[in-house]
Amino acid sequence: MLLKYFVVRGCVHKAPKVLIIIWKAPCVGFMKCNVDGATYGSSGLATCNGIFRGSPGDYLGAFSFVNKKIGAFSSFIGVLALTLKPNC
Repeated sequence: MLLKYFVVRGCVHKAPKVLIIIWKAPCVGFMKCNVDGATYGSSGLATCNGIFRGSPGDYLGAFSFVNKKIGAFSSFIGVLALTLKPNC
């Protein structure tokens, strides 16, 4: 209905499969780091964010890198490079 109001034409497809993912805390004595990121085309600019959680699920810390020039060729490599690179 909203698309019709703004006269937006297109074909809306249903998701082929819905997958529910549940976060599980790490084992006692370990921590888990969840990261996500993206690259801007092949420019080498990348953004990466992450959060660290302990075994009971408590917040331990987080990080964010925005528009860093890393020369990555894919979002996976960009996230990996920014996660492993020290913040200099």
